[in-house]
Amino acid sequence: MSAARKSVAPRQALLWLALVSTLAVGATGCASKPGPDPWEGMNRGIFAFNETADHWVIEPVAKGWRFVLPDFAMTGLDNFFKNLGTPVEIMNNFLQGEVEEGYVQTWRFILNSTVGVAGFVDVAWLAGWPDYPEDFGLTLGTWGVPNGPYLVLPIFGASTVRDTGGLVVDIAASPYGYFIPLYVTIPARATDLLNTRALFHEEITQSREEAFDFYLFVRSAYLQNRTARLSGGLSGRSRLGVISGEPKSDEDLYYLDDEEWDGIDGEE
Repeated sequence: MSAARKSVAPRQALLWLALVSTLAVGATGCASKPGPDPWEGMNRGIFAFNETADHWVIEPVAKGWRFVLPDFAMTGLDNFFKNLGTPVEIMNNFLQGEVEEGYVQTWRFILNSTVGVAGFVDVAWLAGWPDYPEDFGLTLGTWGVPNGPYLVLPIFGASTVRDTGGLVVDIAASPYGYFIPLYVTIPARATDLLNTRALFHEEITQSREEAFDFYLFVRSAYLQNRTARLSGGLSGRSRLGVISGEPKSDEDLYYLDDEEWDGIDGEE
């Protein structure tokens, strides 16, 4: 059996896992109407693990990363990894029926991969082209699949049941894993996460210092962000989908009323 066929089998398993996750989301949404975080006890435990790992391992390494690499090098790496993910974004734009956006993303990928030196320079952004990053979690939301419960993933952090299934599909759909071995893709993914952590060091530190409960802050920011992206409230070059505009109040960053949760859960 060739190496290419061996790499396809695990990806088929990932796709099946994603389909099962999607069905579980639908069952959850139909069976009951939970609050945003029915698994808070478990989620807080995973969140504490992530915070400990970040404090003792990831943050110190990220600081060293920032010390060694100049800003333009970190930005170039960020552009490179984002460009690698553009084919999946193109797929999700078309799956959502966003033909024009998918067309723009396609040409962004072609331009950045060639003139932008494999994506290290975001030439399309410099030229004023809009950016339409999409993922399969948002695609499922567009198709009417509800969020399901909020879920904190080890290392990856904030998510929902629907977005976790979407993440699995996005990973399985990435074309590079079919011809690049795992011993290359895993370190590359780790480098991407580390570089992103280094780029957003100040923002993360400030949020930790200002939030009276960082867990609640992250949860509400994530859910509001996903709602804004799903409703088309975010546009432009935004890899992480940072919420535009000021929050209505400090309290709104921590608590969602019933009407807001209805919107996040994809229900009317």
